[in-house]
Amino acid sequence: MDATKHIWITGGTSGIGLSLAKHYLQQGHKVALTGLEIEAVSALQSAYPEQVTYVAWDVSQLADIDLVSAQLQHSLGHLDDVIICAGICEYVSVDGFDADAFARVMAVNFQGAINTVAAALPLLRRCVQMGKQPRPLVTVISSLSSWVPVKRAGAYGASKAALRYAIHSIKGELVSEGIDVSVIQPGFIDTPLMQKLPPLKGYSMMTVDSAVKRIINAIERRVTEYCFPKNLYWRLGFVSILPMNWQLRIMGGKQKTQNNLVPPPQEHIDVVVPEKRSASVVKVVET
Repeated sequence: MDATKHIWITGGTSGIGLSLAKHYLQQGHKVALTGLEIEAVSALQSAYPEQVTYVAWDVSQLADIDLVSAQLQHSLGHLDDVIICAGICEYVSVDGFDADAFARVMAVNFQGAINTVAAALPLLRRCVQMGKQPRPLVTVISSLSSWVPVKRAGAYGASKAALRYAIHSIKGELVSEGIDVSVIQPGFIDTPLMQKLPPLKGYSMMTVDSAVKRIINAIERRVTEYCFPKNLYWRLGFVSILPMNWQLRIMGGKQKTQNNLVPPPQEHIDVVVPEKRSASVVKVVET
């Protein structure tokens, strides 16, 4: 039996998603990529011309789900694995409170992930019908930052908390269909997305390579939920059971001045926000 897998990775053109894509391409698998970094896609298509498919899709666009699913069906036929890495982050202060920032982050991190599951389901079910082993797998990259309130990270943390809840709530039904589900919650990883994170005392960044090795291992073990690094997992787990006023003091700390590393509350940081399109675009480039 052919051991080649058909894998779809959203957010697959930068950070963790790109590293995962390179790993699976080196293993000889066929990979469909959705992401914003076109140069990364071109480089991978040049290196792996028979293995890479690019799906240009704004994952927040609900109207394009059926079209994306049809394009993946045409390109790959079925999906063995879906890895949902697409995400954005905006840090927002209550001074000049921007409700739109919450909407933008939720649209990509939460609704975009749900849209991805919807687009992938017909192809995952096709894999089940083919009787392929191991069973198809949906892997969602969430975040340990959703466990406790972090000042100015309300939009990001809320989107990841909502995603974890939603995915686990549908896991039982998917498993009964023969589709496994895994939620992976990293800590602070040194990716372009996280490099703009206001620094938190006592918390350090893990390298992308180290994080990806752990994620690959978790995917291979098909764990229900995997949290890392363990020291951060236990630390945040302990903080999360404390009274809320203690959580706020521990995670928020005292207000910083402009001379400190943490930006003042009136400053608004936008991180990797997709351009707003007048019309949604769905395109597949096959090589």
